Amino acid sequence: MFGNPGGNTADEVRCAHASALSIMPTRDTFGDNGELLRRLLEISGKEHESYVAVAQDYLPLACELLQVSEVELNSGGAGAWGWDHASLRIAACEPRDFGSAAVVRFKRRNGGSGALIFPGREALSAAEMQLTELVAFSAGRALDRYSENAERIRRGVLEREREQLLERFLSGASVSECLNAAVALVDRHAPNCRAALLAVDGWAVECVAAPGLPKEYRRATSALRGLPSAEHDSAETSAAMHERVRHIEIAAQLGYPWCESAPLLSRSGEMLGLFMAHSADPPAAATREILRNVGRLAAMMMEQRKLQIHAAWLTEHDPLTGLANVDALRRALVTAVAAGQPVGVLCISLDRFRNLNGALGRTAGDLLIKRVADRIRTSIEAGDIAARSSGDEFSLAVMGRPSERAVLSFAEVVRKAIARPFHIEGNELTLTCSIGASIWPDGGRDADALLRHAEIAMLRARDHGPGHIQSYASPLKAGVEPSRFLVERALSQAVARNEMELHFQPMVGAHGGLCGFEALLSWKHPEYGLIPAADFIPIAEEADLIIPIGEWVLRRLCAQAVQWQGPGSKQLRFWVNVSARQFCAPGFAQIVRSAISDSGVDASCLVLELTETAIMREVEQSAGLMSELRQAGVRLAIDDFGTGYSSLNYLRMFPVQAIKMDQSFVRDLSDSMRALAIMQSMVALGHTLGLEVVAEGVETQAQFELLRQAGCDLAQGYLFGSPMPAPAAEALIREHRPEAPAGL
Repeated sequence: MFGNPGGNTADEVRCAHASALSIMPTRDTFGDNGELLRRLLEISGKEHESYVAVAQDYLPLACELLQVSEVELNSGGAGAWGWDHASLRIAACEPRDFGSAAVVRFKRRNGGSGALIFPGREALSAAEMQLTELVAFSAGRALDRYSENAERIRRGVLEREREQLLERFLSGASVSECLNAAVALVDRHAPNCRAALLAVDGWAVECVAAPGLPKEYRRATSALRGLPSAEHDSAETSAAMHERVRHIEIAAQLGYPWCESAPLLSRSGEMLGLFMAHSADPPAAATREILRNVGRLAAMMMEQRKLQIHAAWLTEHDPLTGLANVDALRRALVTAVAAGQPVGVLCISLDRFRNLNGALGRTAGDLLIKRVADRIRTSIEAGDIAARSSGDEFSLAVMGRPSERAVLSFAEVVRKAIARPFHIEGNELTLTCSIGASIWPDGGRDADALLRHAEIAMLRARDHGPGHIQSYASPLKAGVEPSRFLVERALSQAVARNEMELHFQPMVGAHGGLCGFEALLSWKHPEYGLIPAADFIPIAEEADLIIPIGEWVLRRLCAQAVQWQGPGSKQLRFWVNVSARQFCAPGFAQIVRSAISDSGVDASCLVLELTETAIMREVEQSAGLMSELRQAGVRLAIDDFGTGYSSLNYLRMFPVQAIKMDQSFVRDLSDSMRALAIMQSMVALGHTLGLEVVAEGVETQAQFELLRQAGCDLAQGYLFGSPMPAPAAEALIREHRPEAPAGL
């Protein structure tokens, strides 16, 4: 019986036997034992490329020594090198059923033993035994050298293939593809083994790659999920050992009763998974080394795979609670609405949570949020989706409830679940929540409408006091004046929801040519339409929302100005109001510089309008800040000049370039000589101080003529155009050649 350890076919072995017989010498031509020793010494220094090559050299010597035509070489098995059967035999001719045989044994360096077998010889003389033992010993050493050399070659091939796989992984090949290639690499080099990669996360297990194993192995693996959570204080190593045992049992049922395994650890020592090698026969000793070698590379891939899975998970989940995020909830709602499935949305807000969070600290507050999420998670039914929509708010997609009563009944279940006491860091806490509900289709015909109306209903529920539930209904639709709290709550999310818009009102020079625009903010509320700045800016200032809103306005204006600063429009200036609270806030100058730098706008085209109220609060501080803004390149103007309490001395101190007369001084120009005299005096005052003078609120041609005659530099009002969206302003720029403003 012949093995195939080095890739030799049975035909190749037979050819080797025939060659050995054809060159076999006789005793007459052989000479004395010295010649035998000389030939033995000669071939013992050779590097054989296969077991057949060993047989071709040593078997003729053994045949000549005892003058026999048949001899067998039993290699004693490959032992530690492990890729042939333990009973491998190499013979000089086809084996037959010999009656008796003389056996000369030799030891192998792998701990086993081999033998030269002489069929038909019952005993050997002492001299024959001595010489035959010498041949056997030399043949054994030749087999050892070949095995060791073959092992070095195999290791070199394995290392090269491992390096190639590492290069593929580092060059961006998919992790799944690389993991399957790693398993295939073990399959090629571990004799008679079929490998598998298992991802272990606590007590959860997943078969990641097993290309050489039957599909039943993967199916059996998937049935192992749902084990106890890792939160039960069980060590990950125990979980891994448990899974190893279970997978060995599965593989044994599929015809692979033997197994070798190696753990896959992250750089921090975290258990990532197991590299399993299943076999029908006992695994060779080299299998464990191969698993460890390839396993180090597989661990890198598994760590990357875990990062990718976590990143994908974060796109649809809230990292603190593990609930879905609003985007995932919205997608589920879109699918349900498209299918015509009954669906309702609950918006849940924890009452007075900010007070608790401030008193207990952020760590305890986060723990409380997680406990609330657990209560919600255990309250929902199969098919429902729970999401965390903001710091202390949750949203639920309630599927399959056909009526408003069913949805509100479920909302009551959630409210009661949250109302049960919580025990956080030794404190017993009681929470209430306000819940708003919207039910398709009356509460909204698409996902966004359902979410928006559920939030509106929640705010209305909060207006009634803690712990109330409110369903969205027609009285909440357009036409009902929103409460101040409702406006403030929606305003806090207006920028993030892209509901703010800039409109642009033209400003003209003395000859009526276009000189620039004033940027005016509007709020495009999804429920109440376009809300002018005058209606919400005071609320934004009181609620400390004006600073982020003001920064958005500044950055948006700079970005828009860059688009319009093309050929023929470089002389345009863009004016924007800065609120008193925004001007006095720390870091305002840095925000201005950042907006200019990020957009690349020419700073000299930007004019910041400051109110007298803002700059007169802290005169020295205001003067310093205005100087800093001037150094940044922007221009400064005092808005609503003449309505406050500015003194000429303070006006001289401030580094401003323009004053804007309040529209109250323009309104009565045609009918009041007193109003005309005041206007003329203000224009003269401005020019005396080297300031540009702007009139706003110009609505008639007569007003404009009087202003022009008085030397007013710029005019703004409905006579020249109402505030318009950006596309209309851009069309106006193309139609009218910009006029260089008078003055500075």
